Amino acid sequence: MIKYILFLVIAITVGVFLQKSSPDVSFTYNNLLIKIPTWQVISGILIILFLQNWLFKIATSNWLKNKRTNKSLKYAKKIFLSLIAGKIDTAENYSLNLNNLININNNSQFNWLLSLFNLMKSELYYNQGNHELALIELNKLHKKLPNNQLILSRLTTTYQSLNDWQQLIKLLPTLKKYQTYTQFDYQQLEFKAYKERLEQIINTNTESIDLASYFFKQSPKPLKQNPQFILSYVNCLLRFKYYDLAENIIKTSLTNNLDVNNTNIINLITLYGVIKSNNIKQQIKTAENWISKYPNNLAILLTLGRLCINESLWGKAKNYLEQAIHIHPDPACYSELGRLAEILGDQQKSFSCYQKGYQIKVIP
Repeated sequence: MIKYILFLVIAITVGVFLQKSSPDVSFTYNNLLIKIPTWQVISGILIILFLQNWLFKIATSNWLKNKRTNKSLKYAKKIFLSLIAGKIDTAENYSLNLNNLININNNSQFNWLLSLFNLMKSELYYNQGNHELALIELNKLHKKLPNNQLILSRLTTTYQSLNDWQQLIKLLPTLKKYQTYTQFDYQQLEFKAYKERLEQIINTNTESIDLASYFFKQSPKPLKQNPQFILSYVNCLLRFKYYDLAENIIKTSLTNNLDVNNTNIINLITLYGVIKSNNIKQQIKTAENWISKYPNNLAILLTLGRLCINESLWGKAKNYLEQAIHIHPDPACYSELGRLAEILGDQQKSFSCYQKGYQIKVIP
């Protein structure tokens, strides 16, 4: 634009200069003599040339723009035809050409085509089992469209397929913020991600409990109150023989939630009976407090029987186990009663208990 203004200024300046020094230009039209000052003729010619050049530029620019638009559409067509044919490398080359055109024209109207291309490419990679490559494409899209529900959903699925629970946990706040899932589905996903990550830490750090303990403490509060999540952590503690810590965690969690209709709660109660802490007497008192609330609960009675055997309280152990069997004949109760009889030297009763427990297992 500046060069056009400069051209006009030069034309006018030349005209003013010629006005003082040049004669008029004369010509005849229909026997009429017409005289025009030379400076007006020269200035007029220069201005006409300027307008002609300017209009040509405008026309050329629109033509080039339309040409580039058509070229972009051709590349887009080739991209998607290549993807349909499964030729990802060919589609990638066309996408680079399209991207170059967008950058040259400084035109973002075709950016959505590139985004769609990345999404289709990620789906192809995922369906081919190349989850790592699918993730690369999805991360590109996530940077461009951070709150897109479809991309967030595909990222979630891909992280799960890769067992990359750590990255999924990092994504959880974004999923919650943009309400990618219903509240129920989000809670299920959060639990799964933290549970799988906890077990991942446990399995890959066989020499120490520190990372698992830190992870458990840093987990969301609702999860730390979830019996299934607690069960995973307690099993980890028992693997490393942290009996006192495991006992305390079970006791604390069941103090706040002793729902005997919950399978995971029952599993925690049962697990409590096999923990050999430094204070089994205190464990017995805790379990007796539970049985006072639920007198006929099989899991609590079995746990008390086991704890009493570990503390050499033979009479109490026998009473709790027989009471449990009276409520419901159970293989585990018969097994513990058989173990008690064996300790007391009653081999015949021991054999009978083991046999009854086995028959229940084989013939429910």
